[in-house]
Amino acid sequence: MNDQNLMQDLLIAVKETCDLFLHATVESSTPEVRSAFNNSLFECLRVQNEVYAKMEEKGWYPATQVPPAKITQVERKFAQQAIRKKDFFLFFYLTAASRTRSTESYITRSACRSKSVGDLLMITK
Repeated sequence: MNDQNLMQDLLIAVKETCDLFLHATVESSTPEVRSAFNNSLFECLRVQNEVYAKMEEKGWYPATQVPPAKITQVERKFAQQAIRKKDFFLFFYLTAASRTRSTESYITRSACRSKSVGDLLMITK
């Protein structure tokens, strides 16, 4: 196995370890445990950056410049996905809220009948 393959394997392993530390940090039940995992995550990210920088220096992980138009296209795509997810969660919230008997939920039910989810986003801001 040559040096390039070893570095690729190392980078993959470090990325997977970062992923594990991220999930462990998010799922931590106490501040002390969260802090320990968070510190480990940042150390792992530092190592990942070192491995990446060395691979890029040797030409084993070339970074290419992306045209600004392509970046804008991807930003729009993800913005639309975020809007759809927000619409879904808002609809879910309003549907759940409309099951109660309060005045607020009556207004919510009325809004649900008369407005689209996009319009409701504007109401809740």
